[in-house]
This record gives sequence, C-alpha cells and structure tokens, in this order.
Amino acid sequence: YRVALLDTAGGIAHLELTPLRDPYRNRLRELWIDTGTAYVREAIVQGVGNRAPFDRARWHVTFDRHQGATFVTEAHPVEPIPIGGTSPHISIEFENLNLLSLSPIKATFGIEAPVRYLRDP
Repeated sequence: YRVALLDTAGGIAHLELTPLRDPYRNRLRELWIDTGTAYVREAIVQGVGNRAPFDRARWHVTFDRHQGATFVTEAHPVEPIPIGGTSPHISIEFENLNLLSLSPIKATFGIEAPVRYLRDP
C-alpha cells in the first residue's frame, strides 16, 4: 500500500491507503487508528466477500476491543448498493460477542482454520 496521513484530530490518525498491486485482494482504503493504543477504530474497505454486488461496494467497518482482541462490530455500505433494481438499506452488525476458549473448527473437525491464507477484509 501507499499510505498517506490525512488527519490526526482527537488522538485518531486517519490514513488513506492505495494498493500498489492486486486491489481486489488488497481492499483497505482508509483506516482510523487510535494514536495512543495503535488500535484500529474504523476502516473503509473496497468490497466485502467475494460475490457481486457486495465485493464491488465500499464499506465502512467499525471495530471494538474485547478481551484483548479487535473485532468487527458493524459494516455498512458507503453508497447504496443496487440489488434487483432497488437499493435496500444494508447493515451487518455483530452483537453479544462471546469468545470461546477453543476453536469450534478444531473441536468439530479436529483441524485448525488455515489462518495463514486469510487476507484483510
């Protein structure tokens, strides 16, 4: 990514990110980072998932800290997403987060998730 600092108001650094290659896989476009803790607070990503129209829309994603880790709390499209001639309001929210002491994939299938293959949103 090419990174540009846009603002540092209120203890939050606002960064603009431009992918230098493979923009479909490297989807981060903006980040808001707490300058005191270096935790990501918000992001703009180009696409969610791997199917149209969601993978082509810009999404505003918010994060929260819970038990020492950062988790997605909400995702909303920045612009309306046309679906079947309409533009419905879409909101993805994660509520009542409960962390497990073990991986449900490992407990169910006896394997670990292939974390090394995950990419940003």
